[in-house]
Amino acid sequence: MQHPDFPESKKPWTNYTSCVDVEDLSFRSDVNSIYVIGYSISVAALLLSLLIFMFFRSLQCTRIRIHMHLFSSFALNNILWIVWYKIVVNEVTVVQENKEWCQVLHLVTNYFMVTSYFWMFCEGLHLHIALVVVSI
Repeated sequence: MQHPDFPESKKPWTNYTSCVDVEDLSFRSDVNSIYVIGYSISVAALLLSLLIFMFFRSLQCTRIRIHMHLFSSFALNNILWIVWYKIVVNEVTVVQENKEWCQVLHLVTNYFMVTSYFWMFCEGLHLHIALVVVSI
């Protein structure tokens, strides 16, 4: 079989289609779709929780404020992961070209993952202070 774009070259055309596992690609695409659905449900629940915390002013205290920051961090991190799976994972050229916006997206996604751990630490520290230090 000759190359379809350059028939005058008379060089054989290498067929790489047998190198790609179509079932595996389909499976990975399905898994990525499940990730996006899960992150979307999580974002909706987190935003609903934030609205409830903001609506009921009687709930305002340090513990709830830490919860709100933690939920905000989770929501932003999940939104960025949705963007990552929709734009970066599905497009091979984005990874190959390694554009600046892709690097920034990666940096910001990892930043919000770290902020989530920081706010989890703050939750634990607040509980420690409330339960252990105060009772001494």
